[in-house]
Amino acid sequence: VQEDVELRYTSKIVEVFYQKNMVARHIRDDQPGKYTTFEEHMPRNQQQDTLWTPSSIIRWAGTVGASTAKIVKIIINTRKHPEHRYRSCMEVLRLGKQYSYKRLEAACHRALAIGGYSYQSIRSILDKGLDRQPLSNQESKPPIEHNNIRGGDYFN
Repeated sequence: VQEDVELRYTSKIVEVFYQKNMVARHIRDDQPGKYTTFEEHMPRNQQQDTLWTPSSIIRWAGTVGASTAKIVKIIINTRKHPEHRYRSCMEVLRLGKQYSYKRLEAACHRALAIGGYSYQSIRSILDKGLDRQPLSNQESKPPIEHNNIRGGDYFN
């Protein structure tokens, strides 16, 4: 991390050298959107996140509250890659340690009402203290349906 490396690659293989020593070798995969990361090449905190299963994450979220569990289920069901799913869920759940689990549940309840199912939305709600304010009628309205509005699924 934060060091210069030399890359050598062919149509089939990618090799990474640090100070003239090969530190990684991967088979090259040109399929768009596919990940070929080896677990041992991931940072330690991300390696630990791969030990979780969807059911164990949902179970933990359920101990916080029903809204938190719903957010986690949505994240798990809408993210394409397992690494992204688990990482996002873990980031959401860690907000409970920073802000309190009671506030996290209130923020997830608000996020569900406004359709903000991401870590960033929940973090923003907590940062701005919106979890402590009552929901207005305007926020609980269903989303607008229109041909020019693509929605979150478009970007997955």
